[in-house]
Amino acid sequence: MKGETLRALEERDFLLRAEQVVSSLLRIGLQPLPLEEQLEQMLAEVLSVPWLGLEPRGAIFLVGDEAGTLELRVNRGLSHEIDRSCAKVPLGRCLCGQAALLGEVVFAPSVNEQHTVRYPGITPHGHYCVPILADRRALGVLCLYVDDGHRRDPAEERFLVAVADVMATVIRHQRTLALFEQAAVGVAQVETRSGRIVRVNERCCEILGRAREELVGQTVSELTGDLQLEGESLSRLRVGGSPELRFERQLRLGAEERWIRLTLSPLRLQGRSSSYLIAVVEDTSPQRRAERALRESEERFRSLFETMTEGVALHELIADEAGRPVDYRLLDVNDAFTLHTGIRRGDALGRRASEVYGGAPPYLERYAGVVSTGTPLHFEVYFEPMRRHFRISAFSPGPRLFATIFEDISDRKRMELALQEKNAALRAQNEELDAFSHTVAHDLKTPLSVVTGYANLLSSWVARLEARPRELAGACEAIERTGHRMARIIDELLLLAHARRATVPIEPIDMRAVVEASLRAVAHLVSARAAEVALPAAWPVALGHPPWVEQIWTNYIGNALTHGGTRPRLVLGATEEDGHARFWIQDDGEGLTPEQQATLFEPFSRIVPRTEGHGLGLSIVRRLAERMGGAVGVASDGPGRGSTFSFSLPLAKGAEHRPGS
Repeated sequence: MKGETLRALEERDFLLRAEQVVSSLLRIGLQPLPLEEQLEQMLAEVLSVPWLGLEPRGAIFLVGDEAGTLELRVNRGLSHEIDRSCAKVPLGRCLCGQAALLGEVVFAPSVNEQHTVRYPGITPHGHYCVPILADRRALGVLCLYVDDGHRRDPAEERFLVAVADVMATVIRHQRTLALFEQAAVGVAQVETRSGRIVRVNERCCEILGRAREELVGQTVSELTGDLQLEGESLSRLRVGGSPELRFERQLRLGAEERWIRLTLSPLRLQGRSSSYLIAVVEDTSPQRRAERALRESEERFRSLFETMTEGVALHELIADEAGRPVDYRLLDVNDAFTLHTGIRRGDALGRRASEVYGGAPPYLERYAGVVSTGTPLHFEVYFEPMRRHFRISAFSPGPRLFATIFEDISDRKRMELALQEKNAALRAQNEELDAFSHTVAHDLKTPLSVVTGYANLLSSWVARLEARPRELAGACEAIERTGHRMARIIDELLLLAHARRATVPIEPIDMRAVVEASLRAVAHLVSARAAEVALPAAWPVALGHPPWVEQIWTNYIGNALTHGGTRPRLVLGATEEDGHARFWIQDDGEGLTPEQQATLFEPFSRIVPRTEGHGLGLSIVRRLAERMGGAVGVASDGPGRGSTFSFSLPLAKGAEHRPGS
C-alpha cells in the first residue's frame, strides 16, 4: 500500500513538472516570432529538462516542399557531419523517416540496424524519434538523443508526445497566419457574438483603405453601415443556420468610390464550429468597371447594330453527325436586314437559312470556310431568288458562328452597266471617227498632191514667159503655198490618229541622232533666221519611240525659230529627276503669259493669234509624250523673257550618257 502511494505521488509530481514544461512551450508559441525561432527555443526548453534522460543535443525535422522528404530545420549540439548527412531524409529511411511514415514514436536504445544513416566518427547513442502530427498527417519529427543502452520509458514517451502535439499546434498556427497574411484577398477574423474584428491581414487594410489599428476592434456593421449584420444574424452562421453570408457594398475612400464584396462564414477548427467567423473581403471595383464598360460597349454595339444602313446578321453553322456543314441558323438581324432583303425579323430569327430563303442555304461553303479558318471574306454576288446584287462581308466572331454585313448594290450595278455601255458606245464612236479622219486624210492627200504639182508646173511656165503678168505669178505662188500648208495639216491629222491607236516599240534612244535629224528637217529655217543652236555635251539615255521623239523636237525647234528673236539663240539640254529624263529647249523670244501657258497644249491653241499654223502641233506633242510614258511642260518668266519647252521620258536603267554634239 505504501509503495502504491509512493508511485502515485511520483506520477503526480511527474505530471506537474510535465505541465510546467508544456505551459512554457505554449508561451513560446504565443510569442510573435518566426517559426524557426520558436522551434529553436522549444527544442532548447525540452533539452534542458533535468528529469529526462536526454543528451543535450537534438533536432526538429519538417516535411519539406519536396514530396516524401524530411528537411532538417532546427538542430542543437549536432556536429557538421550530422547536419550534412541528415539535411534531407526520405520518409521511411532511418529512425526519423520511419517515425514520419508510420506516424508513431520510434525508439532505439543504440545505433542498431534501424539507424541506417551512418557517418565517420559516429558515437554510441540512442534515440526517441517522435512524429509531429496534425489530423494524423506528419508535419515533422522531433529527434532526441539518449545515452547508449537507455531503457524505453512510457512516461517519458507520453510527455514527448505531448511536446510534439504542442509543436504541431504552433506549426499549424504559424502556417495559418502565413496563409492569412499572404492571401491575395482581404481576410479578417470576426468574433461571432459581438461582430467585432479581432485580426486582419495586410490586403484587407489595402482594400478598405484603413490601418490595421483602425480596423481591429471595429464591428462589421460599423465598417459597412449595414445594421443587419448584428449579433443575431451572425450567430445564425455559427449555429449552422446559413452556410455563409455574402453581400456587396460601395464605400467612399476619400475621393474614390470602391465596391467591396464581403463573405462571412463560420471558422471551423478540427471539424467543430468556433466562436469566430472568417470574413473574406474582395475589391470588386475592377470587375464592376469592366462590367459597366462591357454593358456600355454592348449598348453602343446594339445602337450601331440597329442604326447601320448595311444589313447585319449573326448565324450559327449547323453540321451533320460527321461534322459536315449542312445549314446555318439566323440568331440575330438588324432593321436594315429587312430593308435590304424584305424578310421580317420575326420570320428570320431562330430559323434555318434553307427555310428563310428557300432551297439550299446560300453560300454555305463560303461561310463554312470563314468559320473553319477564321479568315474574313468579301465578295459581290447576284442573288437570283431576290433578283438583287449584294456586296457581302463575312467574319467569324466565335466557334461555329459567323456574321455577315451586306448591302444591296443593285442600283450601283445598274449604273455601272449603263456606264460600261456608254463607254463601249464612245469607244465605237472614237474608232469610227479615227477611221473617218484617217480615210478623209488619205482621200484628201492624193488630189492635193495633184493640185500642188500642177501649181508648181504652172509657176515654172509663167516664169518662162517674156511678159509675166504679176497677178498670175502671185496666184500660182499662193496656190502652191496653200497646198503645202494643207499637206502639213493632213500629215499632222494622220499622226494624231496614229498616236491614238498605234502600239509602237519602246526602246533606248540615241538622242544625239534624233536631235540632228530634227535640225536637218528645219535647216532652211535655221539658215533663214541666222539662228544659233547650243547642244549639251552628253544626253541621258531615255526610253521612247525614236520617230515620235524626232517629231517632238522638230515641233519645239520650229516654234522656237518662228517665235524667237531677230537672231534666235536656242539652247537644248536635259536633266534627270525621279527616274525620268526631262529634255528642254530654251529660246530668247517674247515669252508667254500664265494664261497662254495654261492652254498652250490644247488642240487648236496658237502661241500668237493671226499667225500661220492651225494649233495642232503642241497637242500632238503632248499626245506623243504621254503615249511614251512621259509628259510635257512649258515655263516662262513673262513677256520679253523667253520660254522653255520640255518633255520627259522614262530613263533606261543601267545605260550611260551618250555624247551630245
